[in-house]
Amino acid sequence: MKVGCSDLHSPHMADGQFAVSIPISWLIAAAALPGKSLHVGIALWHLSEVRQSKSIAFSNKAARQFSVDRNSKYRALAWLEEAGMVSVRRVIGQSPSVTLLKAEYEDECL
Repeated sequence: MKVGCSDLHSPHMADGQFAVSIPISWLIAAAALPGKSLHVGIALWHLSEVRQSKSIAFSNKAARQFSVDRNSKYRALAWLEEAGMVSVRRVIGQSPSVTLLKAEYEDECL
């Protein structure tokens, strides 16, 4: 499978570099969730940095670039939402709009 990265780059980032500061407590919580939740979480944080917004449209194309298929993406978003880590607005025929949340569990993880 050919993976393209053009959608994941920002003009202010060094070419091919992953330059995102993700709260460690958020990563720990995402890692404890099933399936591709951690993959999706990392993708969301990266896209949030690239687009300079905590709310982003998360397309199937962007998910595939992080080795996440469409069905895994939707399951992972549901698990992240249930855990209070993201909010998701779903509209039929459009990519889900995802907002990264600062969760109350942060102090509990460390």
